Amino acid sequence: PRDTDLDVLWPEHAPFGPPEAIPPLALRSGRGATALVANPTRLRAWLEGWRRGDPSIRPRLLAEAEGALLLEPIGGIADARATLLARAVTELSVEGTRRSILDGLDPEVRLSRALGRLGLPRAQVDRWLDGRAGLTVAVLRPGLGGIGPEAWREADGRVVAVRWDRVVDEGWRALELAAIGAVEEGEAFELARLAVALGEGTRRGDLDGARTVAEATLGGAPEPAEVRVWIEGPAVIRGLWGSDGATVDARRARWLLQHVDGLSVAGAHVRVRVEPAIRKGRRPPLREPRAQRQRRLFARWAEGVRVDDEGLVGLTPEALALRIAARARGVVVDGTCGVGGLAIALARQPSVERVIAVDVSAERLALAAHNAAIYGVRDRIELVRGDVVEVLGARRADVLVLDPPWGGRGYDRERVALGDLGLDVEAALARFGGPVLLKLPRSFDPATLPEGDWRLELMLDEREVPKLLLAERAGLTSRRR
Repeated sequence: PRDTDLDVLWPEHAPFGPPEAIPPLALRSGRGATALVANPTRLRAWLEGWRRGDPSIRPRLLAEAEGALLLEPIGGIADARATLLARAVTELSVEGTRRSILDGLDPEVRLSRALGRLGLPRAQVDRWLDGRAGLTVAVLRPGLGGIGPEAWREADGRVVAVRWDRVVDEGWRALELAAIGAVEEGEAFELARLAVALGEGTRRGDLDGARTVAEATLGGAPEPAEVRVWIEGPAVIRGLWGSDGATVDARRARWLLQHVDGLSVAGAHVRVRVEPAIRKGRRPPLREPRAQRQRRLFARWAEGVRVDDEGLVGLTPEALALRIAARARGVVVDGTCGVGGLAIALARQPSVERVIAVDVSAERLALAAHNAAIYGVRDRIELVRGDVVEVLGARRADVLVLDPPWGGRGYDRERVALGDLGLDVEAALARFGGPVLLKLPRSFDPATLPEGDWRLELMLDEREVPKLLLAERAGLTSRRR
């Protein structure tokens, strides 16, 4: 549409570089879309695949013009990726020399020979080609159509190779290796980039660009298969990812460098030290399909769980909520109920007699009641609309659980103090003298906690990603109803 602002540029000679995704593309309706800009031949090839595709997974075509298409992804890019993977015919693991893997990527060009024609030292080239690599690709059903490379690029955050004639004729084969489940992500990216540069350069008769890529790929010394890792930081991280000086494979060490090194945890920064040194590589996004994330938040999501946006932001994943709730006993006040994640987990504990769930929002309490009914614990939860400090003054309980707002999706990931939280935590703690379970962001500075016998624990999700800091206070007095 001519009334839509687009700033998308994809030179026709570029061997890779899919177009950008423009989130607010359909400005009048507010729906997201993807701009696909290419030369007419590529667009025709894409449309042929799209028309053959399964209507249940292909995106809706919003507009078509010469040199451009506007597409509406179905359920978000991550879901489209998961749908394609679920329909994969097979997963093919490839292990062998780089020479054999490289030559298998482009049947029209003998890539190992093209590499030898670049004028690089022959011994260096042969040594690199004869080195071994292990990769995994998903071989997809031909003719799916509709989930283009722009979606894969956005889902994986890496430049990938695209051969449009083979996209149409053979179906997408993990976008020539780089996008799907690489056993060694850095190696997969480098091989795919080199394959594109050599293949496209040979077809154009210009290998200067390929030489630059090859020099960058072959230039360094081969990385070790195993390294030793030390993780330095606050005491709360000790032992979470293994013991200091432990020997791990290079892939594991790279994951730690990408996802743990530099994190702000409990008022200090975590440092990952690796010997011998390896490349940190690109940090792949920690994205997951929407349905998978929903199941992580509530295992019974598909049975009709309801949330609102504000409640969803602060919702504790079910597995972590159950771990927190297992520490409670007797009558428990959940002072920040929201849509009921922690209250439901508490009510499921045999050691918990009753849960008093408090929230200032009647709408979120209604959502919590609905969700509790799905889990069969509605009769064990008393829902109270009001201020937690006032409720604590009027009720007696054994344990107080608080999950104060952190500041939404954009909360400070470097440092959060007690006063930054969206609740007067100090007033609630002063009113209640018993045991407290306080859920906090991983970047919370424990030095700002009020005096007391506090124990901190950094909690990881099933991906080993730090999700929250749990501060547990022992009871000062016993308060039973």
